Amino acid sequence: MFNFNNWYAPNPIVKIGPLPVHWYGVLIGIGFIVGIAIAYYRAKSWGEDPENIINIMVFAIPLSIIFARLYYVVFAWGYYAKNPISVLYIWDGGLAIYGGEIGGLIALFIYTKVKKLNVWLYIDTFAPSLLLGQAIGRWGNFIDQQAFGYPVKWGLPIAKALRPVNAYAPKDFKKSLIFGLWGYPFQPSFPTNLTMYRYFEPSFFYESVPDFFGFIFLMWLSRKKPKVAGKILIGYLIWYGTTRFFTEGTRIDSLWLGNTMRISQIVSMFAVIGAVAVVIYRHYHYKNV
Repeated sequence: MFNFNNWYAPNPIVKIGPLPVHWYGVLIGIGFIVGIAIAYYRAKSWGEDPENIINIMVFAIPLSIIFARLYYVVFAWGYYAKNPISVLYIWDGGLAIYGGEIGGLIALFIYTKVKKLNVWLYIDTFAPSLLLGQAIGRWGNFIDQQAFGYPVKWGLPIAKALRPVNAYAPKDFKKSLIFGLWGYPFQPSFPTNLTMYRYFEPSFFYESVPDFFGFIFLMWLSRKKPKVAGKILIGYLIWYGTTRFFTEGTRIDSLWLGNTMRISQIVSMFAVIGAVAVVIYRHYHYKNV
């Protein structure tokens, strides 16, 4: 195993008026820009008007941020109910990928319906971009020291101030840490003080690398315009859903349903099951996935 160098940068890179800009936000922004460029190229290669990609993103970016925050706040309501003003402090962290995707889908559905476009085809154009954007954005977690996992003897050194005092962890996580990679999907967890540990699992890395390879796979899969729209979306759901299910099991900052199941694992599980069901349905009814 290996240790990551400590690139922790707690201070904002710059301030725009009263708003601090951190590395996480910068890398998410880069992910958006690169993702838009790739979706633009893909739409053009499929014979679609690439300007639709730009127009969709004008609405999708703000909605994605709003819903990413709302999703996080809803499932962490115990904290925000006591600190309601903190709902607005998105620069302090607390954006959920699945929430952002919901916001983006709403924008895309509305735009394609108004313009009478094939909604599933346009979702397909964005699917590879989503994986690449997520792969890039996770490195913001590395610099800001977020989205890390359970204590280990190697891995990511975490600043003492950021080590969790009251984290939820399986009672026997030290004895069965390897199962963290398999998700702890239904194992009850309990508050645990982890401030005495220095190194933690680099959960961001576990997700970033598969996301990047998934992007390459979806770009290959989408090299030709799909005969049946939705094919690339299915690939995305299976790839990312599987990746997120397992990597979420290593994270120490998950949003929980009670103290037994991680929200992201539940969503990932249903995403994969739903996508596989569609594949089976298409195979038997249309002979075309």
